[in-house]
Parts: sequence; structure tokens; C-alpha cells
Amino acid sequence: MLSKRILCLIVPAWMVACQVLAPTASSMEGEATEISAKNSCDKLSVGHVATLVQPGGNVDWSPDGSWIAFDAPDEAGWTDTWVARPDGSEKRCLTCDHAATPTNLHLGNPTWHPAQQWLVIQGVEESFFASFPSEDGAYKKRIMDVGVGIGNELFAVSVDGGRFVKLTHGVEENSFAHGVLHAHFSHDGHMLAWSQRIGNIRGNVDGEWVIKIANFVMLDEGPRMENVRTFQPGKGAARLYEVHSFSPDDTSLLFTANADGQAQRGYDIYLLDIASGAATRLTYTPFQWDEHAHFSPDGNCIVWMSSMNAGSNHKLLKTELWYMSADGSGQTQLTFFNDPNSWMYVPQPYGVIPADFSWSPRGDALLLYLIVNQSSQTEYSMPGIILLLELER
Repeated sequence: MLSKRILCLIVPAWMVACQVLAPTASSMEGEATEISAKNSCDKLSVGHVATLVQPGGNVDWSPDGSWIAFDAPDEAGWTDTWVARPDGSEKRCLTCDHAATPTNLHLGNPTWHPAQQWLVIQGVEESFFASFPSEDGAYKKRIMDVGVGIGNELFAVSVDGGRFVKLTHGVEENSFAHGVLHAHFSHDGHMLAWSQRIGNIRGNVDGEWVIKIANFVMLDEGPRMENVRTFQPGKGAARLYEVHSFSPDDTSLLFTANADGQAQRGYDIYLLDIASGAATRLTYTPFQWDEHAHFSPDGNCIVWMSSMNAGSNHKLLKTELWYMSADGSGQTQLTFFNDPNSWMYVPQPYGVIPADFSWSPRGDALLLYLIVNQSSQTEYSMPGIILLLELER
């Protein structure tokens, strides 16, 4: 991981100069211009960019807009989960030095329950790390990172960091083939969706994954999951699924997959109808990497990450954010971090990856995890910073 000092040196001038543009918690609730339902996906653009956290990683905005949750590496490179105000103030670690913390290794990828008393995160337990059949500690640390998910389980953590409840027990079912990725709540809080690894595939490091959706039940002793359903949509033998965002009415779910004969890294964005299990493909780029798709709060717009027009190749992933209408039409590039001719350009020899992000509840900003590429990606490394993108027409 890059140190904070190094990250400050690599960012372009606008990242430092425009930090003052980051809104305070009170201004987010006040006079900021809201992007209305009528124009939320019409000529959307980025007006300002501000740096909030560095280093930082996966992000989620609380439903009432008053808090953000994110993960960040500690000095040893293990992931912790934090909460803060939307301007980056009042930072507090939920997984650091608490007696209840279930592991001293990775704990991150947070998502808020709508009642905001609990978050769900993922992490790897020390017993799995110790027993994994490899003597390469650095390799195990990389593949068990919350962005890869090998050996990870889901945990609910209270907002004060004082209580943890283990939600999945996949290692007991699938041993070293198990993993979980990127859980997300429905808007009413009654469902939790995530991706789960269920098997190894010879010659394919991704393995076999499925989509899981469970009822999320709040009890006096803490949350638990019931009625877990499994989905494997698509016409072909999908290698990877990653879930992203429920629709505002909670009847459908955006996800990424290579389920229709795409290249191994040719992921596309799909929409799952939860009642029927049928999936609709929204992007048709079988050789591009499409991921991290999220509905705008009004449901009219979808923003997602894509390698289109970013200068990516099979050895070096570079991406930008794009947007489209909820039916997949009007696909348009939103960010230009890898374009030397853009004011957004981040001058990096290996480029950058706009990755995980979260909409503000008002729909007028995005909280973005920007990965700074460290090499030609022969090794897994994802140091990054968290940016605030203010949206306008």
C-alpha cells in the first residue's frame, strides 16, 4: 500500500486545490442542488472533484446522508472499516482495537443497513489464513483482501464497533473454494444480496460463483439471515457474479457477470428480476470490463465502471465511470481520469481505476474509490483514495 505521503505527491493539482469544495454534513442536508427525476440521466456531468480520504477503499453512503462508511488499509496493509461525516471529518474505526472484533486481518467492504444501527462487512478469519495451503503469506494476503474475497465471510457490525455477528459459514461448506463479495441491502432493509464462491475451476482463477439473496431479520440478540436463495442467471457457464444495487422498488438487482460467452474479463452489466430469476443484459461489450453498477436514488439512471475508452489492455486494467438510463439506453462516458486532455486527468504511468462508488441520497454526488495502478498488474495491488464527485448537468 502507498503511504499517505506518497499519495499526496501523486495526485494532480485539482485534487489538492479543490478539497475545500467538499460539502460539510450540514450542507449536504441544506441548499445543495438536487438532480431531479426528470433530468437525472440527461447530460449528466461532473462539476467538481474533491479528495476526502487517502488512502481509502470501498465506500457506502448512509441512507440519511449524514455518514459515510469506507475501508482503508492499516500500516501493515490489513483492511479496516471506518465511518466518517461526508466531508471526511469525525473519522472513527469500527474494527480497530475492539474486543469483539472477530479477526485482526481484513475487515471491509461496508454496506449500511437502512436503520443505520448495523453495517454488514466481509472479512477473513485467522484460522482460515493459517490453514490455507500456501507458504506465501503475501499471496494469501492479496487473494483474501475484501476486493477478491477468497475465504471471506459476512459479518454484521454495530455502528459503535462493539458487537459483531457472523452471518455466513461458507468455509465450513466449501473449504478453500469459498469466498464472498460485496454485500448490498435492499432499500427497505429486508433483503441482503451478495456474491458467493462455491467451487474451483481448473485453469480459471475466478472459480465458480453464485448470487445469494437472503431475508435480513433484526432480533434482540442481533441480526440474522433466513430464506437464503441462490441464483445463477445467464445462458452460458458463468465464471463470476458480483452484485451491485437493488432497484428503488427492491424488485430487481444489478449485477456483473460473464454469463453469455464473454471473454474471461469481458464482464457485462445485467438486471436480475428477483421474483422470476430472469436476467436482462444492459451492456454488450464482451471484451470490456463492466462492473460496479448502481441505480441513482430516483431509479432513472445507472452509473457503472467500464474499461471502454480508458486505454485498458489484457495486462493493464484502466477504467472510467459511465452512465445510462435504467433500460440501458443512452450510454455515455462520465469521467476522464485517464485522458491527458481532460481537466480530470490523473497523471499516472500505469493509469487509474475508478472502482466502487456510492450515490449520495440526494442524487447530486458520488463517493468514489479511485485505485492507483502500481504496475502492469502482474501482482494484486489496489492502493487508492476516496473522492467526492459533485454532479451537474
